[in-house]
Formats: sequence, C-alpha cells, structure tokens
Amino acid sequence: AKDCEQPEFHGDGQAAAVDVAEQLRDEITLRISEHVQSLLEKPHQINEMNAGAIQQGLLDSNDQSALERYFWEQMGIFKTVTSIYFGNTRGGLVDSGREGAAESRYVIVTDRFQSGPFKKYAVDGLGNRTELLLSLPDFDARTRPWYSGAVQSGNAVWSPIYILYTGQDMAIAASRPVYDERNELLGVVSVDIFLSQLAEFLRT
Repeated sequence: AKDCEQPEFHGDGQAAAVDVAEQLRDEITLRISEHVQSLLEKPHQINEMNAGAIQQGLLDSNDQSALERYFWEQMGIFKTVTSIYFGNTRGGLVDSGREGAAESRYVIVTDRFQSGPFKKYAVDGLGNRTELLLSLPDFDARTRPWYSGAVQSGNAVWSPIYILYTGQDMAIAASRPVYDERNELLGVVSVDIFLSQLAEFLRT
C-alpha cells in the first residue's frame, strides 16, 4: 500500500513546488516592473521641476554656474538617474552626472554657454571642478536628439536610444522644452538614463 501511495504524494509535492515557483516568478516580475516604471517616471518629474524653476525665475537659464551647482545638488538627491542637464538656444550645455561602478561624479559645460568646446570635468565632494577629463570640439546642443525631439514635440518626450557625444555609452533621455512668459523658447531640460544602468539592474 505504501508503494502505491508514494508516487501520488510525490506528485502533490511537485505540484506544490511548481505553484510556489510560479508565485515567486510573478512576484519578482511585478517588483521588476514597478521598479522600472518608477525609474522611468522620475526623469520626467525632475524635468517638470526644473522647467518650472526656470519659468518662475527661481533659476536663471542664462547663469551657467548656478545651473551647474543646482544640477550637481540634484544628482545627490536623485540616485536612479545618470545625468541632469540643460541645453539653451545658443547650443550651450550644462550637465551634471555620474558614471561607472564607483558612480564617479562629473560636470559638463560648453565655453561661454554656447555651441563650441564640450568639456567634461571631475568634481570633488563639494561639487567643485577638479581635473579636466575630456575636451571635444564643435558641440551644439540644438543638434542632439534629446533637444531636437523636445522642440519638435513641444512637450515632454523620450528620445530614441542615442550614443553619448563622448561615445562612452548609449542612453535614453527624457526631455521637455522650456518657454518664457512670451512663449519663446529658452532651451530644453533633460535627464539621461544610461543603458548600462538599466542593464545592470536587470542583470542583478
């Protein structure tokens, strides 16, 4: 009798194990989905905040130093994004970000806040520029996918996947145009998520 009962007991145990495994898989899938959704909502929220600060005059869109400091401080708060930046109608750029396993912090600026040399600096723990890491010629924010897509849309958008100007990674950018009280374009605020960051999350 015991020999006859054993396969049935084993079958019930196997079914229970499969059921538990399916529940665990569903739970993991839900948690991954929720995390990715949160990851993708945050950039647009940051852009909305930054566009509002500029439009209300709390942040001067012409003050590259103030924007650099402001974005550096935001990068210390928002841990799930890779960089926060603003490109103006003269093709200038100011950017603060992090990269690599050590999440080294950096800032990127263009000379005189207009199109021209693209300069990436390491920063210390207080956000002060230290070493010049990279200098590339002929940068123009207006030609970049994150800028042109937002201007063409007139609203918050996601860019296509694009290669960073440095060529070091690929990214997707959440962007939105910023207008003044006369509805004239001031520039585009944007937030990057590097694809390597998404890949690392999904791998772990």
